[in-house]
Amino acid sequence: MSKGYQLPDEQLLACARLCYQEQGTAKGAAAEMSLALNLYEKNSAKYASVYDYMRNSGWFANAAYFMDYGRCTGAVLEAVSDVLAGNRTLPEYVDEHDCFSDIVSISTGSKTNRSDYIPNKTIITNAYGAVYTFYCFPDEWADPFGYTGKPVAKVDPVQAAIDWMTDLAEDDSHGYDQIYRWGEKGDYDCSSAVITAYKQAGIPLTCTYTGDMYEDMTTKGFADVTDKIDLSSGVGLLPGDVLLNHIHHTALYIGDGLEAEASINEKGTATGGKPGDQTGREILIRPYRNYPWDCVLRYVGDVDKEPVKTKSTRVDVPYLQKGCIGADVSVLQFELNLIGNYGLDVDGEFGPDTDRALRGYQDSKGIKVSGIRGITTYREIREDIAAKTYKN
Repeated sequence: MSKGYQLPDEQLLACARLCYQEQGTAKGAAAEMSLALNLYEKNSAKYASVYDYMRNSGWFANAAYFMDYGRCTGAVLEAVSDVLAGNRTLPEYVDEHDCFSDIVSISTGSKTNRSDYIPNKTIITNAYGAVYTFYCFPDEWADPFGYTGKPVAKVDPVQAAIDWMTDLAEDDSHGYDQIYRWGEKGDYDCSSAVITAYKQAGIPLTCTYTGDMYEDMTTKGFADVTDKIDLSSGVGLLPGDVLLNHIHHTALYIGDGLEAEASINEKGTATGGKPGDQTGREILIRPYRNYPWDCVLRYVGDVDKEPVKTKSTRVDVPYLQKGCIGADVSVLQFELNLIGNYGLDVDGEFGPDTDRALRGYQDSKGIKVSGIRGITTYREIREDIAAKTYKN
């Protein structure tokens, strides 16, 4: 058993926030906390406590900010607490790591690496040429080195997604925006929030907006359970169910007749507001209502073991042209900005700028330049969005 540490609740939460910021999952946070303890014990003479080391050592960029304002799910807090109690998930002599954001190549280890005698490792070269050693954990999250002999508890992805979404809604440092929608400035929109909730829970989603959520989720362990739900009342819903309108909106049902969702910014528009929630309702928890929803998706588990049957994802595509207003136009403006950098105001008004942008896009794709978003243009936009890699 490694040396255990007890921290006041506030300091424990701060350390967990920082580990979560570095790794993004409960498993990764546990490994990061183990690494931090290993390094702290090598430098303990310089710091008053583990907390002091993590906040002031200079090892983490912007450590103080994330320790004060970062996010942390209940699963992460539990995992980090377990490590602090002495159940480390990495051996004491490990002191190399990377948070995977800048990996450009992966290869097996060599005899020249000083840690070569440790099994289950991979050498990672990042974009800056630095070499790190990443220690691979098995699926059950047990310590592969037999260091503690204690498995790390598995996280229920549904509960983890609910926890993340609930925390997001209750934290006013996070608001609504359709341009900076992946948390770059702390903000999300309806689809990026729900998608990120399940990605943070460990589900490898690749969808990017409401229009491709169904297709992606139903290949990643989600089942269409719409026929089991009374959409008007919500009877039949289970916590963690994804409420989806293919074109306009999505939310996460969190139980007790409540849903969590990203709604609109403080100006009542889709973008251009101040980062964070100025109204307390940009990202909110509200009583369930039928938006209306097209379908309900439920996470049911490993699709490799139990293939999930899906139904057609065909949806009606409204024709849009100059003079149209509404949410469909906002979606079109947002999509054109993403794939073509047209710089459109996402205001829901199909005016001259949107008309010029759409015509320019049609011309660039070699399709009829009509200024009308019909099925052909819709499909071209979908293909371009599917091919584009977004920051998570």
